[in-house]
Amino acid sequence: MNKSFIMKDAWLSSTLSNRAFHEMIKRLENNNIVQCEKKSEDKRAKEVMLSKQISDWLNLEIAKNTNN
Repeated sequence: MNKSFIMKDAWLSSTLSNRAFHEMIKRLENNNIVQCEKKSEDKRAKEVMLSKQISDWLNLEIAKNTNN
């Protein structure tokens, strides 16, 4: 669960307004659900990805459900 998305691509594929999308991302980031980082190749673009804690938790839950 390490996949990242470009912020603008994620916004364009959502049905939210620009402001609503960025406010949602800000809340998710403040709650340590996602993290945003500037891309190394293009400093204007930001990548959005699940935080390590959430990613680890999801992987654990998937493993538990797969074993049942």
